[in-house]
Amino acid sequence: MKLHEKVALVTGASSGIGEAIALLFAKEGAKVVVGATKIEKAQLVVDEIVSGGGQAIAVASDISDKQSIEAMFEQIQKQLGPVDILVNNAGYFDKFAPSLEAEEELWDKVFDTDMKGTYMVTNAALPGMLDKKLGVIINIGSVASSFAKFGGAAYISAKHAMLGYTKQMAYDYGKKGIRTNIILPGVIETKFFTGNVTEQQQKDVRDTTEKLPAGRVGYPIDVANAALFLASDDSSYIHGASLLIDGGLTL
Repeated sequence: MKLHEKVALVTGASSGIGEAIALLFAKEGAKVVVGATKIEKAQLVVDEIVSGGGQAIAVASDISDKQSIEAMFEQIQKQLGPVDILVNNAGYFDKFAPSLEAEEELWDKVFDTDMKGTYMVTNAALPGMLDKKLGVIINIGSVASSFAKFGGAAYISAKHAMLGYTKQMAYDYGKKGIRTNIILPGVIETKFFTGNVTEQQQKDVRDTTEKLPAGRVGYPIDVANAALFLASDDSSYIHGASLLIDGGLTL
């Protein structure tokens, strides 16, 4: 019960990595807020948590919209209180579009979700954390946060920005009791992966991962376990860290 009675908000938690984090945090005693754009999908995750004896609520929110975020936090405050742990997981992928093929609408969608959304949700959570002088922020970046080729121009740029934002957050708020770190997943078996690449690209990626030190693709629980470590007191001396969960992909 490493997160006993902590209020944890996980964005993009209706499937994949976010769902795995929400389920694991609940098992460890957290009161989990399952954030998603569609309340029906979020509720399915909540139902699973509750059926296992955990505590959770579903909240619909578009993290690219400030008013939607404000409404989400009003609901969280009313039902559970201030957020103790924030996991910025929601993201949008550009399907490897190079700059000339990245229309402005696509560029804005990626940045509004992956970077601006992270900034706005974080700012909404910060006042409650500062009041208690205690909080944990975990950003879910990507190997694309540090390297080229693992996305298109917009996605690579947004994820690099998220890495810089994480470091500055750690610098600005670490002495105020708030720890901020970022997880950089590699190829993880999720709908986010399968839904954004062709069948041939999937095959190529799977063939590549078999040659990695880990010998396989990653699974959502691999990232969830890392998030639990960073959310718990086990990582109390870790600030501004970038934790690669990639099976050796970037060696």
